[in-house]
Amino acid sequence: MFLLNVIDSYFPIKENIKNTIQSNFKYIQNIYCLLIVSYATYATLSNNIDLQIMALNIVKWQCILEFFLCSRDVMLHHLIVLGITVPVTNSLQVIDTFLPELKIILQTELSTIFLTLHGIIPKKYKNAITINNILFVLTFLYTRLYQYSKYVIYNEKMYENITNYYTPANGTIICLALHSLLYINIYWGIIIIKTLVKQINKLNILPTTQQCEQIIKYMYFSSPIAACILYKPFENSIYFIDTIGVSMLSISSYEYHNQLSKYNHDKNVLDNNLIWYYINDVLFINIRCIFCIITNTNIYANIIRQSPVMYLKMGLLYISLTFHSASIYHFIKYIFTLKHADVILDIYDTNPKLTAPLRLFKGMPILIDSLIIAFSSGSLHECNNIILITIIIFATMSIVPFYQMNHLAFHLLLLVQTIFLCKSNLKVNNQMNYTF
Repeated sequence: MFLLNVIDSYFPIKENIKNTIQSNFKYIQNIYCLLIVSYATYATLSNNIDLQIMALNIVKWQCILEFFLCSRDVMLHHLIVLGITVPVTNSLQVIDTFLPELKIILQTELSTIFLTLHGIIPKKYKNAITINNILFVLTFLYTRLYQYSKYVIYNEKMYENITNYYTPANGTIICLALHSLLYINIYWGIIIIKTLVKQINKLNILPTTQQCEQIIKYMYFSSPIAACILYKPFENSIYFIDTIGVSMLSISSYEYHNQLSKYNHDKNVLDNNLIWYYINDVLFINIRCIFCIITNTNIYANIIRQSPVMYLKMGLLYISLTFHSASIYHFIKYIFTLKHADVILDIYDTNPKLTAPLRLFKGMPILIDSLIIAFSSGSLHECNNIILITIIIFATMSIVPFYQMNHLAFHLLLLVQTIFLCKSNLKVNNQMNYTF
């Protein structure tokens, strides 16, 4: 509880009393939350608009009254929900245009029923708890991720209605809140996956780190194959640049992970027999990204055709090159600073003091490139694809839901990312050909 922690910081409370207050409030919260979400679920199943508006208002007031009585991540969730419910309930005269999507949003609370039941069912009923947990995971994945993405986030008609019927300020708040709600659900979904994988890991049936490395060293070769399939018959020669970048990265990735597969997970990547494989892999990651941006911006075609967005494309390419140049310089400088200080940097080291700068140097230019490509696509579908896969990749590397298999999962996500990037490049260049 945020409020309890604030009170405790000024007026210290005994730990046993604090725990009692938290557990009692949690139980009470589960009871009234179960009633609210049950009512919201009933409202979504009916065709009564008044019931649905009432459910929306109840959820809004629940978020307001509960704001300082929950954990920080739930506070963020409530703030996001208020970003949707407040503008909508303040403009009831146009709610009909947004009602189908509101029903989908309310249906995401279905999984909350099983979450609250988890805190109510006595622990002695283990089978009931197991069934409840399974239902929670299934409803969470279906309503909060699949259904919400398909019928809300990827719904072009919804964005048109928001633009037409809401003020620019309210429309912006609603759209930001809608996307933020999906992102926080992705975050929670990955934590759920981590909990499941942790239980499966106890059975010792999952591959070890070294076994994963044996697979990973061949994994990135799937990306140039995917690029060739998507770009063929290479009607635009600019597609060769992106394909070359992906191919070079697949070779460096193989060389790096081939070396990793020879050692245990506690191998120091700063050792002389491994450091340059690591540096080369990071360098080619940057080169692959730069080549993708060159393909996406296609400066030559824009100059030849005197495109009205020519200077914008040049500016975006310049921004990308600036970030990658700074990233490469600071990355190499930091690596050799660590090496000269005789620091041991394990292959999968999670020490934030060592890895935070590395994540910043490697992640920032990739994030910038993803945003450039996403918002240059001119397509809601392609834009959402790029943003979502970027968020999932960053969250997966941060939360590590697959434990020793996490890097294997990361490479699978990179294949999906390559497919989305290629499709976006095709979309942008095809639009250019159509325009001119």
